[in-house]
Amino acid sequence: MDKTTTLKKQIKQKTESIVGLPMIRLCPRCHKGYMGYSDISKRDNKTEICPSCKQEEDFIDVEMLEKTLLEIQFLTILAINEKIKR
Repeated sequence: MDKTTTLKKQIKQKTESIVGLPMIRLCPRCHKGYMGYSDISKRDNKTEICPSCKQEEDFIDVEMLEKTLLEIQFLTILAINEKIKR
């Protein structure tokens, strides 16, 4: 374990309160402080991010899914129209 990893673990342990709830943490994605539990980023499945960034990632995923579905629908309609023309 290198010094950076050890230091990160020490800092994380010191930010835990007596009852085990996280105190103020710094989100590596948005660089804002937050209280409460962190979420794991979907981007690398290991980075702990704040709930707001997690929600933003979820919205981006939904938008990408909707865009992909619209593209599939559009291509399907084009293919059907081509078959009808023949």
